[in-house]
Amino acid sequence: MLSADAGRLLAGTPGTVTGATDGIGKGVAMQLAKRGVSVLLVSRTQQRLDDTAAEIKAACPSVETATLQFDFSSATEADYARLAKAVVGKDIGVLYNNVGISYSYAQFLEQLPDDRVDAIVEMNMRAMVKCTKLVLPGVPGQQCTLLSHLPAPVRRRAKHTHCAMCAANARLRIIVRPQACLRRRRAPS
Repeated sequence: MLSADAGRLLAGTPGTVTGATDGIGKGVAMQLAKRGVSVLLVSRTQQRLDDTAAEIKAACPSVETATLQFDFSSATEADYARLAKAVVGKDIGVLYNNVGISYSYAQFLEQLPDDRVDAIVEMNMRAMVKCTKLVLPGVPGQQCTLLSHLPAPVRRRAKHTHCAMCAANARLRIIVRPQACLRRRRAPS
């Protein structure tokens, strides 16, 4: 997930993980915390957020955790304003967009109901773009930032019956301002 070098570069910076209370998102949040990255856990169920934050705190007592209950499937502009308040100006070092949905069962695109297509676009595309847009202005010019967009459905083998999901998602890993990362890596400890 995160190399030892990347972990050292990002230690002490805040991170944000969406879909952070289960599976890969929860694992990513724990790994970031183990590398010294304070984490903002974002998910739709507050109780699960509280449980995950407690697990991270027990494993990494010196790492700060925060939670934000947020349902990307029905998010309004007011909800995104709440998310913005939580991340803007925080010099986010890691954004791991893990939220996403797929089909309930294998279907061809033309068989999907319109409301399911809308939900896939909302959660797999709009959420990723909106979160990234909120985080990027707060990234200082010298900051090394890892952005990873891997919504849950993409982790499965793509099938021709999942073309809307595949079209809506592509694995994307970006290091913003890689020269800054190299400068920090070369800097004496």
